[in-house]
Amino acid sequence: AEAQKAELKTAPDVINISKNIDIKDQISILEFGKEPAEGISQFSGRILNNMSVAETQKSTVMLNQLGKIMDKFEPEDFAEEKKGFFGKIFGKGKDIMAQIMAKYQTMGGEIEVVYTEIIKNEVKMKNNVAMLNQLADENIKYYFELEKYVAAGELIAEDLRNNKIPQLQERVNNGDQMAGIELSKTSAALEMVEQRIYDLEMAKQVSLQTGPQIDMLQKGNVRLIGKINSAFVITIPVFKSALIQAVAIKQQKMTAEALPEL
Repeated sequence: AEAQKAELKTAPDVINISKNIDIKDQISILEFGKEPAEGISQFSGRILNNMSVAETQKSTVMLNQLGKIMDKFEPEDFAEEKKGFFGKIFGKGKDIMAQIMAKYQTMGGEIEVVYTEIIKNEVKMKNNVAMLNQLADENIKYYFELEKYVAAGELIAEDLRNNKIPQLQERVNNGDQMAGIELSKTSAALEMVEQRIYDLEMAKQVSLQTGPQIDMLQKGNVRLIGKINSAFVITIPVFKSALIQAVAIKQQKMTAEALPEL
């Protein structure tokens, strides 16, 4: 890590950044590294503003609702009934079959309503995943920008600490009163630069911690989208197919049971 930091300090970009700060201007020091640090804050705010927890929760609720609808399927609806032929044709059997058909047609309609709502949320979640990918790229960019500013700040601090301040101290020791005033200002500038380096290091830590958070949000959305796809690509078609078969078998049983008596 130390070797990498030393190498970074020799990079042209870092040297240019260090030359652009005026240590005699307190505002210049205070605003050193302001742009990438503000970038971290702004795009973190964008995550909070654009990530709708409500959408994810709504999709989860809708999937749970879908499960409850499918739980309405009752095997006993299709159990064999011990009734006579006339009872089946003219009595309760016919009514039961009508009730069963009405019940499962209603279930089909309810499933379609849930499907429409979940698809709307799926589109939003896909957009969120794309946005998070963009934010992840921005986060990496800001992290490396902050590294450059930290390295540039350390270059400035080292120059003040090892060169300018000792030279001014030597002039003060030789009786130069004006050098004493400049020494005081330069020492104050060094403290401000060191504080600014600390602030930028903290911004780097925020960026470092934000990466896994973005990744966690991405994985959560992708998993939910996967569940939605599984539900509507596999589960529901299989359920509907099984439902059709169950109704058809019920009808066949009623007919088959009636034929011997006929």
